Amino acid sequence: MVTGSEAVIEYIKNQLMASAVAYFEATLKVPRLTSPLIVDGACGTLNPPDMLLTTGVEADLVILVTSEYNTDADYVAYSIPCSLDWDTNR
Repeated sequence: MVTGSEAVIEYIKNQLMASAVAYFEATLKVPRLTSPLIVDGACGTLNPPDMLLTTGVEADLVILVTSEYNTDADYVAYSIPCSLDWDTNR
C-alpha cells in the first residue's frame, strides 16, 4: 500500500523496500508461523489490503508503507505495530 507521486512510489517499491527486506531477512531470526499472517483491522491511519484481512499471507512480517508530503510535519517517517502475535506479543 503506497500513496504519493509516481517517483516516490517507484523509489519506495523498488529501492527502499528491497533494501529493507534484505536487511530484515539477514538480521532477524524468528520462529516461523504455522498459518498465514492475518491482520485484524486498520493499522493506525492505514487500511490494509483486503487480502491481509481475509486470507492473509505466508510471512512473518508485513510492512505497509505510505508517503506523505507535509512541510509542516516534524518527521520524515513513522511506524506503528499493526498486528501482534497473541503468544509472544511481538
